[in-house]
Amino acid sequence: MPLFGRRKAARTGTAAPPDAGPQCLRLDSGRRFRSGLALDDALRSLTATVESYGERPYEHMPLVHQPGFVWLGPDEPPARVVGFHDTEDDFVFGAFWKTPAGTESGLFPLGAGPDRLNRMKLPGMWKRRDPSLASIGTLPPGIVGLTAPRLSPTYLEDIVRAAGFQPSEGNLAVLHEHVRTLFLIKASQFIGMRQRAAAERFADAHEDASAQQVLDGLASTLPVVTPYIQALPDRVRGLLLESVDEAQNPWRRMHR
Repeated sequence: MPLFGRRKAARTGTAAPPDAGPQCLRLDSGRRFRSGLALDDALRSLTATVESYGERPYEHMPLVHQPGFVWLGPDEPPARVVGFHDTEDDFVFGAFWKTPAGTESGLFPLGAGPDRLNRMKLPGMWKRRDPSLASIGTLPPGIVGLTAPRLSPTYLEDIVRAAGFQPSEGNLAVLHEHVRTLFLIKASQFIGMRQRAAAERFADAHEDASAQQVLDGLASTLPVVTPYIQALPDRVRGLLLESVDEAQNPWRRMHR
């Protein structure tokens, strides 16, 4: 499968600005649910639902991932968030809150208007796995702002270890350059679809940028693509671990 297929605390570590900047894509309203399951069990139930209809592009690429976001609502931010694709292969942002009776959650699909909430097939599938799940209304638009996905502090180390190499400084540097290049290729593809010259300027401006800075730069330059890059770190990880061939980059440049 090609690198980029057809797939189109609880704050991010800093307080959300009063008004989301251009690097933040505000989502429309969400559908609200209540469950008698504890938070972790509710998340497992949703993940199992997504895995029942989704197909992993790569063995090491999960179907449910950690999205980048800022919480813009007036109430308590969610305890956990997830991103995934629905049965129509469109991005959905999921937010979860602990309650004394279990869990409350919200699903925010792409698009605008209330009709899109009623068209979602996933809630019915989810309710079959969790009989306690009930729809309890909606969540207002504009309370979730999507940002570039955040690379975990151990993102590179986890890939190196999973591939059977030691996470030495040299190996991590090799992998970072390879991942950064893959992110930059994808960013240039997105921007180039609108203006080739802009893609070239972006590549020049991020020639020495880190992998995270490339993602941040893409989200800032073209916020509309932010939903479509949420799974990119997991996709790259899955691709790299699909076949660890020491005759190919980046593995041929590493030492065990």
